[in-house]
Amino acid sequence: KDEKGAGFIDFSPDVFLPMINHLRDMMAGVASAPRRWPPEQVPSNLRTEFERMSDYYGLTPPPCAVWTPATPSALGGVVLEPRVRSPSRFTSFGAEDWSFGEGCDAVGVSSSRDVAITGVVLHSALSVGEYHGWLAIYHGDREVSWQDVDYLVCPADLATTRGGSNFYVVVLDAPVVFRQGVVYDVVLYLQGPGTGRSGRGGQKATTAGDGCCGMVVFSFSESARDENGTCIEHGQIPALEFAVLPPGFKDLGDSRMQNTATPDRSQLQAHTFS
Repeated sequence: KDEKGAGFIDFSPDVFLPMINHLRDMMAGVASAPRRWPPEQVPSNLRTEFERMSDYYGLTPPPCAVWTPATPSALGGVVLEPRVRSPSRFTSFGAEDWSFGEGCDAVGVSSSRDVAITGVVLHSALSVGEYHGWLAIYHGDREVSWQDVDYLVCPADLATTRGGSNFYVVVLDAPVVFRQGVVYDVVLYLQGPGTGRSGRGGQKATTAGDGCCGMVVFSFSESARDENGTCIEHGQIPALEFAVLPPGFKDLGDSRMQNTATPDRSQLQAHTFS
């Protein structure tokens, strides 16, 4: 502050003013719908500086309607683009880290429209090392998706972590169709040398927009498949990546259009991660 008590902002007006406008919109309720981050008025050549400033002031929001720079997925001959990340269902991060390897984390999810789930967002690990596990999606007793999860956390990853609140996206090998109003269980098992950040202040519903097909409401519920403490209020699996299906899209309903036989995985966890 100067001698008159005025605060000194050591950032360019070109990046500070867009933040002021964004906060003004939030206070006025204009930005209640998901929008791009950084705000669209931030020049592309200043986005890195803008993100550095928003991190410094603790103003970077959870992921909300983030356009995913990934190869477009295809399902039933339909190219799914754009792919969007839903807002995090958590409003903050817990004081305690989340333990891995003690059981499955799971949450029930339903959507207000037919969508194709292309990825599942996790809170990333907080320690250097290799992490292994699996991700599955169930409709009732039927397994409609299963794949391995393997990733490596390097020192450079931790150095760029925003207060330990970074996210890791498991991109599905094949999109999974979520039919409107149907509850699916998203189940994660992960094991590694450290712990992960835990979400807190969970919401029962979040709203996301895909930029061209309108808004989607994701509703969350307790899952009987959870073994590690994830629930509405806290835990893992903060968000999803998805694309809205075009009107009239038809396929097998809620499957990956793969082998419909459900394999027996009752002993897989103990066998693989003992």
